[in-house]
Amino acid sequence: MYGLDLADQRDPHQFWANGAAQTPGPEGMPNAANKLLYETPTYQVTLTAYFFSPPGVYPADWVSQFIINSDGANDYVGQFTVEVAVVPEPAAAAGAASLGLAALAFWRRWRRRV
Repeated sequence: MYGLDLADQRDPHQFWANGAAQTPGPEGMPNAANKLLYETPTYQVTLTAYFFSPPGVYPADWVSQFIINSDGANDYVGQFTVEVAVVPEPAAAAGAASLGLAALAFWRRWRRRV
């Protein structure tokens, strides 16, 4: 898991970001994410809930290792929840600020004339 560590195997609803210097992955030992947030210039995605159970907890056999077909072995069962937010454009915030300053300057100038 690049981004998660379970707090307690007996309570898989408790989790936190994996802060290890390196963590096992399919392509070697990359640095862990150390956060539950993924950001792009447009979106911010936050992991808010995570759960998984070992194969013996739920008798489910939906997939095998490499194909979508049952293989006779119980599968891991889990779910996760993410919240996606749109990141406001910096240009829009700067434009609103400059519009506010222009309105203030206009108001001061108008007030002096009255």
